[in-house]
Amino acid sequence: MAISFLGRETCRPRNPKCEECPISQHCNYYKNS
Repeated sequence: MAISFLGRETCRPRNPKCEECPISQHCNYYKNS
């Protein structure tokens, strides 16, 4: 449920909120952008 909420509200395909994401340090998208 928590991962689903994260994907719906924080990690959006068009406008991700990487600064607010609690797991951005593990995210390849965040590291490469």
